Amino acid sequence: MPERNTEDHRRTDPVDSKFVINVDSISGGKPSGTFSHMHSRQSYPFTGFDSLILQMEQLLDQLNHPQRYFEERHWERKNPPAPESLILEDSPVDSNRSGKMATFVVFVMMRQHGTWQGEVTWIERKKKVYFRSALELLELLENALPEGRA
Repeated sequence: MPERNTEDHRRTDPVDSKFVINVDSISGGKPSGTFSHMHSRQSYPFTGFDSLILQMEQLLDQLNHPQRYFEERHWERKNPPAPESLILEDSPVDSNRSGKMATFVVFVMMRQHGTWQGEVTWIERKKKVYFRSALELLELLENALPEGRA
C-alpha cells in the first residue's frame, strides 16, 4: 500500500495571504485607492475592483500561496508580465493609513474551484464576513461603498 501523505496541502498561513485595501474615491462609477500585502511596505494603486482582484491574483501567484488548484486557461499561451517582486517582512507592517472612504482586510484562505475563499473585514464598521468566491468578495466590497457605488 502506498504511503499516505499526512501533510494537509490545503493548510494556509495567514502571513502569506492577507491584504489591506484602502478605497479613497469613486470616479465614473469606479472605486480607486491602494492595496498592500500585510507583510510588505509596498502598495499598489487600483482603479476598479476588477483591476484590484486581478492584481491581487498576480501577487498570490507570485507567492504561490495559497496554491491554485487548477492551472490557468488561456486562449493562446502567452507569458504574462511578471508582477513586481514582493518583499515580505517577518512581522506585519504597521500601516496606519486607511482609505478615505473605506478600509478592508482580505484574507484569502484558499483558491479552489477556480476562485477564492476567505474572509473580509470592514475596518470602519468592525464587521467580518466570509466569502465563497472572488465574485462574492467583489459584491461585498461594492455594497460597502456609499450609494454612488461602483
